[in-house]
Amino acid sequence: MTFLMQGRDLLKLPRFLDCKGFAPITVELLISSKCNLRCGMCNVWRLSTENSHKKVSELSTSEVKNFLQEVARLGARFLCLSGGEPTLRSDLVEIIQKAKKEGMEVTLITNGTLIKHDLAEKLVKSGLDKIIFSIDSSNPNPHDNIRGVKGSWEKAVQGIKSVDCIRSEYKLEKPKICINYVVARLNYRLIGETIDLRGQLGFDEINFLPVIPKTTRANDLLLTYVDLEKLWSLIPSIKARMKKSKLQTNSLATLAYICRNRENAIQGKYAVPVRSQIMCLQPWQMATIDPFGNVYPCCYTCMFQNLPDEHIHNLLTEDQFNMGNIKEKAFEDIWNGDRFVWFRTKSKQPLAFEICKVCNYSFRRDMFLTGLFSKPSLLLRYLNELFRTFYDQTQASYFYS
Repeated sequence: MTFLMQGRDLLKLPRFLDCKGFAPITVELLISSKCNLRCGMCNVWRLSTENSHKKVSELSTSEVKNFLQEVARLGARFLCLSGGEPTLRSDLVEIIQKAKKEGMEVTLITNGTLIKHDLAEKLVKSGLDKIIFSIDSSNPNPHDNIRGVKGSWEKAVQGIKSVDCIRSEYKLEKPKICINYVVARLNYRLIGETIDLRGQLGFDEINFLPVIPKTTRANDLLLTYVDLEKLWSLIPSIKARMKKSKLQTNSLATLAYICRNRENAIQGKYAVPVRSQIMCLQPWQMATIDPFGNVYPCCYTCMFQNLPDEHIHNLLTEDQFNMGNIKEKAFEDIWNGDRFVWFRTKSKQPLAFEICKVCNYSFRRDMFLTGLFSKPSLLLRYLNELFRTFYDQTQASYFYS
């Protein structure tokens, strides 16, 4: 997902102290509570076998459209559609078309297994800007083990090919096709081979994501200290393959970071050390809405998306980060309401909540802005981090460049 801050937002930054009066830049809308896979690091699929959410209905088509119209009026420019598995909704294309009509840039995150030719054609024609597929290896076994369903790799790969084929047929550059690769114990050695598939699949980007331990099962996917040492040694060859395939190498920063901070990474914690001084600005710029209309300050605070094992039988457990529900109240009132103001006020203190420790957001921009407006010393730290990332991506690579 792209988080951009335009010049007009920079001019408003001093007003962050007020904790209200800002428009969301990005909205993440989780439009389906169902999923057809059984991923080891997620509990969403288990909701379909439980009674925890039976009495709670998903947002209707009209409710979604009204919400998109409202947030677009407020100034939201980016929409990310996710789930659950969003392609399980029959009105997905209609929702994308509405968001495009409202002038928003739309990204779809999908496991890709349900995208056959007809749906691929509709998605391409809808005006969708980017489609992100979950692909976790260069061959079926590791991917299927992580995703919990045999045959999911083959179906996802076919989904990518279908979108790329139809995009080419209509001579369109969009949607951009991106791969999200969850770097786990089972698959980190296959990153290079997956990059080599670009010629066959036609994807435009690849992002590397760490395992977020939302479930006890996810602990088996976390990289060990030895794995991280090996991964560090593989980064130069991974970068060489990305350059050969003409892929941007920005996402290597994630690999470099988790390898540098191994003690935290083996526990599934990714908050960068300098976060102890950085104010998180995300609650002023984004919101996550779950399939039932509940609003959260970010994806990590969303109960539905990060459902722990102990709450699987009761999704309605009291949730400290629920800001309100768009079925009951206008989003603008929730966005500027007391709960959101409370969360933003708390977020002025770095690592204000326990959940912040597993967040893998880079915070480089937030570091820069915090330094610019409240802690000038952080500007030097920001430049140091910038240099460190560049160094991580280039050291030990001179032998092939």
